[in-house]
Amino acid sequence: MCGKRSRCSFSRLEVILIVCLVLMIALTVVLLVLHFLTKDTDDSNNDVVEAARYLVGVGRADCTGPVAQVPLMGYANPDQVGGGLLSRLYSRAFIVADLEDSKRVVFVSADIGMVSQRLRLEVLKQLQSKYGELYRQDNVILSGTHTHSGPGGYFQYTLFWITSKGLVRPALSSMVNGIVKSIEIAHNSMRKGRLFINRGTVENSQINRSPFSYLKNPASERSRYSSNTDKEMVVLKMADEDGHELGLISWFAVHPVSMNNSNHLVNSDNVGYASYLFEQEKNKGALPGEGSFVAAFASSNLGDVSPNTRGPFCVNTGESCDNPQSICPIGGAAMCMAKGPGSDMFESTRIIGQNIFLKAKELYEKASQEVTGPLSSAHQWVNMSNVSVELNATHTVKTCKPALGHSFAAGTIDGVGAFNFTQGSVEGDPFWDQIRDQLLGEPSNETKACHKPKPILFSTGEMTWPHPWHPDIVDVQIAAIGSLAILAVPGEFTTMSGRRLREAVKSEFDSHGTPGMNIVIAGLCNVYTHYITTYEEYQVQRYEAASTIYGPHTLSAYIQLFRGLAKAIALVSSISYMPQAAGDPKPCQWLWLLLSEATQVLSSPFSSETTLRNTTWYEYNSCNRGLTPLEKFWAFCSSEWRKSVPPTFQHGPKLLLFYQRKTKICYVFAVPGRAHCHCGHVNRQELWAGISRHVLGAGFRRAQQQGSRCPAGIGPAGRAQTEILSFAFPLTLLFLQSVQAGLGGGAGAVLCFLRESWLSLWLFNELIFPLPECHSGFAPWSRAPTFQRNQCDPAAFPQR
Repeated sequence: MCGKRSRCSFSRLEVILIVCLVLMIALTVVLLVLHFLTKDTDDSNNDVVEAARYLVGVGRADCTGPVAQVPLMGYANPDQVGGGLLSRLYSRAFIVADLEDSKRVVFVSADIGMVSQRLRLEVLKQLQSKYGELYRQDNVILSGTHTHSGPGGYFQYTLFWITSKGLVRPALSSMVNGIVKSIEIAHNSMRKGRLFINRGTVENSQINRSPFSYLKNPASERSRYSSNTDKEMVVLKMADEDGHELGLISWFAVHPVSMNNSNHLVNSDNVGYASYLFEQEKNKGALPGEGSFVAAFASSNLGDVSPNTRGPFCVNTGESCDNPQSICPIGGAAMCMAKGPGSDMFESTRIIGQNIFLKAKELYEKASQEVTGPLSSAHQWVNMSNVSVELNATHTVKTCKPALGHSFAAGTIDGVGAFNFTQGSVEGDPFWDQIRDQLLGEPSNETKACHKPKPILFSTGEMTWPHPWHPDIVDVQIAAIGSLAILAVPGEFTTMSGRRLREAVKSEFDSHGTPGMNIVIAGLCNVYTHYITTYEEYQVQRYEAASTIYGPHTLSAYIQLFRGLAKAIALVSSISYMPQAAGDPKPCQWLWLLLSEATQVLSSPFSSETTLRNTTWYEYNSCNRGLTPLEKFWAFCSSEWRKSVPPTFQHGPKLLLFYQRKTKICYVFAVPGRAHCHCGHVNRQELWAGISRHVLGAGFRRAQQQGSRCPAGIGPAGRAQTEILSFAFPLTLLFLQSVQAGLGGGAGAVLCFLRESWLSLWLFNELIFPLPECHSGFAPWSRAPTFQRNQCDPAAFPQR
């Protein structure tokens, strides 16, 4: 004890002990802190390793292509030609791969109107040349955003050539190269990552543009939903194992038609603007199209969904035209147009795009439900013109050959059509039906009955000149990423059609031991087949129903097919559980289809339609071996074929082009009585002059013999036929032929001469030349589909 006056002190030993105690306490605290820090780090690392279930890669590449003097795709308006650029177009690719093996899924959303079969095949061809069998048609999904302000001209079917004025090679090449490059960037950027999903409701961004069709669905079904549009947005968030943000995919049903059909500037419309806003938000300081974060706003079941939220009004009077036929008292259907939320189409695009962006941003930030599970995919080729659908135990129905109804020509409130066509037409118009019958042929009774109550305007499934007008062979596909199933649909499903499809596929997964699947519809994938309505909506025959090309049971067929794919994925045994496929139209088979068309062109004068089927080149149509273009030429010009040429070639001259490279050209020019096979170096003027001699000489000789003033032997009052140089622009010739047939007399003969000589040769000179590096087969058409050199060889594609 220290006294009151004494000084309190510790002995040296006590001081040493106190210091030691303090040091021990401090050391203990430090050790405890280090222990817990190390434990937290280990636990965190263990969590990351466990959570990083996938390899994830994202990529973006420009796919804009030409922006001036190019037809725009979407509104089918031949006057809507590109005149500049408002925003660039991009392909956004996302790859998710398994950590343990090579299983992977690729999803691409491109700022284009839709994906054509030709575009998809060329993309897959380039991917296979780069990566072998890593990326295939079963694990690659290509989806178009459906902007109506992008370049056209990338299809191989005749219907789409009409408004795009044939094939636009620069547009197609830009799309193919952009998509492939975006996938390549995603492939090279793959890293361990995690996926999260979230969903929510988007308000004030859409209306149903065919509400009268929607009301035909059963009341009990409609009562289950609060709206006549799908307001739900699904967001897939992607991040690497360190939490760094990589990208997102948003699926939401809205038509990118805020920019109307008076627009001439190439742009990505409202969903493209949403992508721009999101990417600028995440890629601070980067220019548009640059930065590592990739945001795709993909299409879904948008068939009857419009972003023009103020609804339809008569542009001449200002009154509402929200009626079953969308017509105005003055001006009819042509005056009925929907208005967006803005004062003009540019402001409307900004408003809708911003609405979508803000909701996606909210869902993205709150996404916490992790996607886990194995990767799988299923793909099937189907002949959609002949699918048997079991409605119940006692009733089976079938799909139809493709056909478009009268209301197709009426357009929609987002983009009106032409002439006096109206929506909701369940009866044909005798005037237009007569013109159709004269120019394109009358639909068969079988097709008419199959499509009832649709009055057929174009029986495209029965129209094969100069090539098929619509696809018969269609592919359906599902890609499953753990608990997320992406349904790649080849067209535009309406609101209720999409709901039924999602419900059916989810039920199929549930019934086969895979409950809780998140089902999303990715629209406009792989091949375009227009619209898919419900059976009830089909009866009303507004634009969407008239554009449901495989008939009233199209939706039921797709539901049956997608259920089969879902069952295959759920049961893992895949292909054995799927219906039999119709066959895979690889480029080699498209090639033989084209060659088959050539046979049809030349076979009509023969006594038997199979005359040419026994020739040397036709033995290879199984794709077991490929023929080069020159081999096809020499086989076609073999003595065996020449023996089959009849003494009088009754249907006029035909030209078949087999090969052209720089100045070397190999072609067959058949005229009455003989076929000219030529292979050598010529220039354009020489070829033109030679064909002119053949056409005019043979035509006038025949006219002189028959006593007719028309070189092709068409009588002044007779029905016109497609004869001289039938590859020329089809509708122009058909129009001139019909006019000539009606004029008669001297005027008809003069017009006939112009059609048979100057017009055909001008079209040949202007539209066919210059030819691409490799023509696969023949070219009796203007700007026809062509493949790259190695794509002309069917043997280049391995058979699976």
